[in-house]
Amino acid sequence: MGITKEQIKKALLNSGYLLEDRVNQILIENNWSTIPNSRFKDLKTDIEREIDVVGYKYLNYYSPQVDNIDSTLLIECMNNKEPIVFFENIRPLPSRIAALNFTILNENFWSILSWTQSELKSKKTFVYSSQYCSFTKVQKLIKEFNNGWIALHPDIKHDSINSLFQYIQFKRTEHKDKKNTNEFIKGFYYRPLIILQGELLSVKQKKELEIKNRNHIKFQVAITDNGGKYFDIDVITEKHLPEYLKLIEEEDNAIANMIEKHREKLID
Repeated sequence: MGITKEQIKKALLNSGYLLEDRVNQILIENNWSTIPNSRFKDLKTDIEREIDVVGYKYLNYYSPQVDNIDSTLLIECMNNKEPIVFFENIRPLPSRIAALNFTILNENFWSILSWTQSELKSKKTFVYSSQYCSFTKVQKLIKEFNNGWIALHPDIKHDSINSLFQYIQFKRTEHKDKKNTNEFIKGFYYRPLIILQGELLSVKQKKELEIKNRNHIKFQVAITDNGGKYFDIDVITEKHLPEYLKLIEEEDNAIANMIEKHREKLID
């Protein structure tokens, strides 16, 4: 006998597929174009991999020519059964917006992104972290320790983080020989985003451990090809996605205004 509809339902609810579908729909409802299960090649292994959802929008600003600059979200979705905890940094580490493709948009565009990112951060309060863990129950420890619960660094979450940057590296290579002209500017920049279906927490060490529920944490990751700075990965809960998209729209509008003022500086 084959699988029943009830078993299909339970299997789907236990997976991340439904979360991916909901995220895709929310992006479309907020006027983002989407590519579900966007495929790319891992440059180290030559194996094809995929990102759960890629969302992109063209920046809207006046240009004498038809420019095409994309704001792009690289999204990995996680149906985490147990909470994921991020350890709060005392202060944010120096970072820049993820994966500006310098061969398409020159260093002046990085300055525009950095300025708008700094402006937004000065107006908002974010929680920053550079370490995380989750939890699992070990049966043989149930009677010996903490009812069997231990903290660990889950590989599946680590793999999702790696996939985000492997995608960026692939796209950099794909476009490495393209140049802009005075007539037309084409480029893109990325924001890696992890969306959790389950609980997102932060922990701070004081006299006692302070554990808080969060909707948004900026996870700062050191990547060797980022000029000595960190990349921020936004980690949010599913329910926070609409509010997060408003935040991105605010930042993108500021970037578009700066590009309109300084367009001539972006030409190679």
